[in-house]
Amino acid sequence: MKTMIKRFLLLTIFTLIISIYFILPNKAESQFGGVLVYPNVVELDFTDNRTFVSRAIQVENPTSKPFRVRAYVEGWNLNEYGGIEFLAQPDKFSLNDNLKFNPREFDLAPGQKQMVRLTAKLPPEALGEYRSIIFFETVNPKQDILNQNNKLNINVQFKTRYGVAVYAYKGDVARSALLENFKYEEVDGNAYLVATIKNPGNIHCNVEGDITLVSETDKNNTLTSPLARYTIMPNSTQKYRILVPDTLNSGTYNALLKLNYNDIDKKPQVIGGETKLKYKATKSAAKNPRNHLQNVNAEQKIEKTPENIAKPINLDLDNE
Repeated sequence: MKTMIKRFLLLTIFTLIISIYFILPNKAESQFGGVLVYPNVVELDFTDNRTFVSRAIQVENPTSKPFRVRAYVEGWNLNEYGGIEFLAQPDKFSLNDNLKFNPREFDLAPGQKQMVRLTAKLPPEALGEYRSIIFFETVNPKQDILNQNNKLNINVQFKTRYGVAVYAYKGDVARSALLENFKYEEVDGNAYLVATIKNPGNIHCNVEGDITLVSETDKNNTLTSPLARYTIMPNSTQKYRILVPDTLNSGTYNALLKLNYNDIDKKPQVIGGETKLKYKATKSAAKNPRNHLQNVNAEQKIEKTPENIAKPINLDLDNE
């Protein structure tokens, strides 16, 4: 009975925390809950028919407090708008069963670093891209989990988790991006510029670039905004939503989209499009007539970046 209660308490705490996500900016080294993790994306190339490919992920504690880290793997995909979808069960493109990593759980003292070695093996018949996420989750140090009587401490805190995307690809692979459509849309009171992009290749393709708005009534009124890097999954078509904020001045604009990507041979490629929009400013624009753009790639209106799959809100449970 006591064992069942312990498991129930841990599961309850874990469930309350695990579903909250924020998306990180694109950085080579990312920090969550005081932890530094590098790199935030791992690509494993099996195109030379190697049997195993290994890499290392560094986890560091730059804080003055010790904590415990647990690592585990999940399958994932992107939806039509580039939003993260975690899979209840691994699909045929998941690396879950072909990815090993060690250690899976460890303590980090202040200033300490831990190298987590991961190794993948793809089956002989594998072709194209496979992917999973390794999550690093911080909890209390091991000595805090049990109290002096070697019983469960109900104050165990699952603080946060951070996902490192792992891609593996094998065989003849190709990546490309085709702009199928670029138009202005108004949905639920919000204005969007929406680029429909197709990736006919069999591995993911990252695009990035900028968008320029040119006023038809005043050619000197030009606004250029950089766009966050966006990932299109293999053999799929996705919509890259760019939110036009209500602080944009009223008027008719020509929107010019320019996106860049590197093909499988690392040669730069460029795609682009143009559309027209008639925008009517809201009351907030009259008070603050600034011109600027914001990037939104999913329904949640959170900026998505392909190289950083997920990061939750950092919960300060000590002050809750």
